[in-house]
Amino acid sequence: MGLALLLCYAPLVMAAPSDDPSCLVGHSAPAFELPDINGKIFSLDDDEGDYEALLIVFWGVWCPYCREIMVGLSEQYEQLRARGLEVIAIGIRESSAKVWLFINQLQPGFRVLIDEWAELKDRYLIQDVPLAVILDRDHIVRAAVITTSAEKVQAMIETALASETAGLQQ
Repeated sequence: MGLALLLCYAPLVMAAPSDDPSCLVGHSAPAFELPDINGKIFSLDDDEGDYEALLIVFWGVWCPYCREIMVGLSEQYEQLRARGLEVIAIGIRESSAKVWLFINQLQPGFRVLIDEWAELKDRYLIQDVPLAVILDRDHIVRAAVITTSAEKVQAMIETALASETAGLQQ
């Protein structure tokens, strides 16, 4: 009976750390430095943006859901920025040429970075794209979700902006 009890609890003891990106919530966002589509390096640690929340979208040119989200964010960017949200899109496992072709047509207005070798895959627990991550102004992760729904990304944005606005009023 003791062995049966031990075997029953063994998976709990031996379980690997979760690879769910929501595990990042409440923690400082992992630091990174990546080039944008023009080769200029962006560092999250050096970012002192004037925003209430930062949406980072990990995406791929090959992914139809990603393209849909990118188009929606591009169309809404100026209104979102006026409300205090900054956007950074990071092309994962994409060559700069492929990303540039898509972005050149889209002209999104927000910063687009390239992680050609998926350097951030483990740090951000990226199992699939699109992955949307929302940070507050102190770079604490407030939400992280893999989603194929532009509506879900919009709901995350609304929640983040509402909570940041409420925090400012207190």
